[in-house]
Amino acid sequence: MEYFSEISSERYSVDNSLLKEKIHHLILSDRDKSELDVSVRKYYKDNDILLWVTRSGINSKADTLLKYLNDVRHIGFNPEKFYYSQIRNDIKTLRNLDFNDTDNINSVIARLEYYMTKAYVRYCTGQRYGFVNPAILYNTLDKDDSDTTNTRFIRLYDIPMQHPDRTYYNEAFRKILNDSIGVFLGESSPQNRLYDVLVTRLDNIKDKSKIKYICNIERARWRLSDYPGKYKKYVFINIPSQTLEAVDGDERIPMKIIFGKTSTKTPLLISKINRIDFNPKWIIPQSIIRKDVVKHVDDIDYFIRNNFYVTEKKTGEVIDLSDVTKEMLLSNDYRVIQEGGSGNSLGRVIFRFNNNFSVFLHDTSSPNVFTRTDRRASHGCIRVEKPFELAVFMLHEKEDNTIERIKYSMTNDNHVKEQSEKRNTHKVKSESALTDAGLYLSSLKINPTVPLFITYYTVYPVENSGIREYSDIYGYDQVIYDHLKRFM
Repeated sequence: MEYFSEISSERYSVDNSLLKEKIHHLILSDRDKSELDVSVRKYYKDNDILLWVTRSGINSKADTLLKYLNDVRHIGFNPEKFYYSQIRNDIKTLRNLDFNDTDNINSVIARLEYYMTKAYVRYCTGQRYGFVNPAILYNTLDKDDSDTTNTRFIRLYDIPMQHPDRTYYNEAFRKILNDSIGVFLGESSPQNRLYDVLVTRLDNIKDKSKIKYICNIERARWRLSDYPGKYKKYVFINIPSQTLEAVDGDERIPMKIIFGKTSTKTPLLISKINRIDFNPKWIIPQSIIRKDVVKHVDDIDYFIRNNFYVTEKKTGEVIDLSDVTKEMLLSNDYRVIQEGGSGNSLGRVIFRFNNNFSVFLHDTSSPNVFTRTDRRASHGCIRVEKPFELAVFMLHEKEDNTIERIKYSMTNDNHVKEQSEKRNTHKVKSESALTDAGLYLSSLKINPTVPLFITYYTVYPVENSGIREYSDIYGYDQVIYDHLKRFM
């Protein structure tokens, strides 16, 4: 020991208190505010155990991390945004014991420890859960102008998904200590076909298309709680492609859709279609009443022409059109309702599913809109090109009698007229009543329910057609890209 003491050098001496002080200084100077960066700072505040550097120096797990960090170029990112060169140089300095007065051994180890952990957590968390949170991103885009007192935003995204939590971060740190980061880094990559397909093509994509690919690769990272691959039968809607596809095993029914205008975007959601209503009445939203209906308050012919009637919300009493005033329409105490049947804005059929936006899939009385290239035209609901085919698709057992009743209910107005007459004479019966020898259906329960996915992909595989690109209709790509640029 006396011999070793003679050849020992302060140049290679690690001072634990000095090392902790230098890491503390790095924490104080770190301005990154993301949850994952906060988790790294918390670890080094609460723990004195180094994750990467041991008494033996630094081992092969550092090389494993470097390889993954260098490979981020293949997913459209810049390795330097993950501190690649700095980490590589510090590893070389530590292994060669090539220190100087500025970069002494304590400074290098502190910096190496801190930034390797930051890069590791940034990579793992981003790859496993996404580098942006769509719930925050989409739900803070459009201000709700109806609230003049507070700043509120219109909710546009309601898809359950997984997010990192304290348990996840603790597990990530344990993997470093257990020297099992290779498996953990590999398992962090998204486990879905879309991600693999897009990443494989990315290196050969140029210009604006590359932005599309990078944004859709990010969407493929989001760990959704539910997805089409879990089901044999489902309905898949992609807003940028302006299409709906009803899938049942090998059977696919594609159709065009009409969807929300830019000012009244169709929300992204996952639900299950549980009921079909035929010839539905349309309870006109207050926003449309204020914008379009109230200016016709003195024009009774307008109400009759459009099959509108007014009821008191509390009692359901029908108000004589000659008694309707502007004040009544602008209050929340009355409803304006459009009679079901021919000419109704909802068309002949509506597909209902639980959601927080009061949106539905439905038919339309203006099918000519389907001929447009840009089919942004609704207040948020989705109109479908082939309502009859979609209604039949929903059936679990496709019995001829039920299909015939669906067809009859979507083409005959006898039941609607009967209900209107009973309403006007205050003899309303249950809308589930069947007329015309039991042919008419007011509603049909869907059992089992059919999963519905309303999504937004501007690059997506198409059956037997490879990859297709679509216009960024709502500008979501640009919003995602603006957040991802910090990694490029």
